[in-house]
Amino acid sequence: MATWYLEQIANDWELESVASELRDYGTVKWKNRILEAGFVALTFKVKNRALGEHQQKCFTVGYIADREFEVARDPIAVPCEDEVAINRYRTARDFSSKWLAN
Repeated sequence: MATWYLEQIANDWELESVASELRDYGTVKWKNRILEAGFVALTFKVKNRALGEHQQKCFTVGYIADREFEVARDPIAVPCEDEVAINRYRTARDFSSKWLAN
């Protein structure tokens, strides 16, 4: 996500807005502990004045919230259309949704 954004800035694209939408929330197993995890869709809208164009790009962002140690663990940020990567992330961490019916 950061690489995409830096490329946009380097090519004269300007950030117009960022919108977020909760995609899922639940728990994972991490080192024999049950921790919370969440996924949000971030949609970036950008414009290029010279080209007279607008674009938007969506990323699914997720992480494990370790409140005991006050740290965000195992962050992930992939294009929204990359459901395979998100499903692999969920499976590898034994994700159990508390929000969406599976």
